[in-house]
Amino acid sequence: MTAPVPTPDAGEPVVALVLTPERWVQRFHRHCADHGGVRVHHVVVDPAAALTDDYDVLVVGARWPALTPGLEAELTRRRRRVLTVDGDPEPTSVVADVRNLVERVAVAGDVEPSTDGPVGPLPTGPSGNAPDGPGVWVVGGPAGAGATEVALGLGAAAVRHGQRAVVVDAAVDAPGVAPRCGLPLEPNLVTALDAVAFAPANVVHTCFDLGDDWPVVLGGPLPDASARWPAIAAVLDALADRFDVVVCDVGPVTTPAVAAATLGRADSVVAVGTGTPTGTVRLVDWIRDRAPTPPPLVVVDRAPVQRARRAQITAEITEEVAVAGVWFVPRDPRVDRAVWTAGLPGRGPFTRAIDVLWKDRGVTSRGAAGRP
Repeated sequence: MTAPVPTPDAGEPVVALVLTPERWVQRFHRHCADHGGVRVHHVVVDPAAALTDDYDVLVVGARWPALTPGLEAELTRRRRRVLTVDGDPEPTSVVADVRNLVERVAVAGDVEPSTDGPVGPLPTGPSGNAPDGPGVWVVGGPAGAGATEVALGLGAAAVRHGQRAVVVDAAVDAPGVAPRCGLPLEPNLVTALDAVAFAPANVVHTCFDLGDDWPVVLGGPLPDASARWPAIAAVLDALADRFDVVVCDVGPVTTPAVAAATLGRADSVVAVGTGTPTGTVRLVDWIRDRAPTPPPLVVVDRAPVQRARRAQITAEITEEVAVAGVWFVPRDPRVDRAVWTAGLPGRGPFTRAIDVLWKDRGVTSRGAAGRP
């Protein structure tokens, strides 16, 4: 027999529940719907909604990046209370914590919501629709070829040229952007998939703003949402409405759904390989197996400096697969140092080579030569 749906009690605390991929959020929401005691008024995706909607307590995971000191101070001024949940508790304990918190607030006589006054500090990020720009770049290649570094390099090059850029980690087999940048694992692409289902414009709030010299970053996915990978294209579309440039790191893209959702959405495809005979063979196989459209711009990372070897690599690639051109990125010790410090490489051979690729991005067919 199905249990009756509880009728909301006028004395129940009203809760705004922040949407995150943590398992306790879904269990808590279901427990409240089944048993009452706490009424979930709405699920918060956009941090601005935490300031404008009516509720008693904001329930949020402790790792929600939008919960800044400025936002907490503004919530306190507006007489809302915040319950942060750390870890993965049982739903009954969460309900008890919420009720106890609201009872303490009620005793203090401070449960009346107030929405007067200006909105306090919110997470920074782009606003409005971005103008037409280079669009969506998808960067991939064999495992270990350096696609993540090239993707970040392209995003940084876009910033240097006055574009608003975001780098998205869609390498579902081995996401590497977050650890490369020294970021927490959440929020990530799964958080963005949740956000785009409610309001595409709110996807920007799942990204990390790392400063003026950096592209904005959306970290890689957790491994337990494979059925949702086709929706990655919707995330890319939502970000393309907010940024001039979207650079999507897909790594080896061994998952067909990810390949269809990313390579099929790309305005430009960048295939990254290493400058060795083995790396060249693996890169050719990667391009042949995925047959990206449009033909990819090939980047040979950690390339040899000898012209004869570069010519040999170029000939091997262009004789086997259709490409838009071949660009060589030499080994640069600045990249090695940046990896260990979670920073960006300083000006040097790597950034100069990526800048050349950025300036040549309009290429549709170049033949065998490419840029050195």
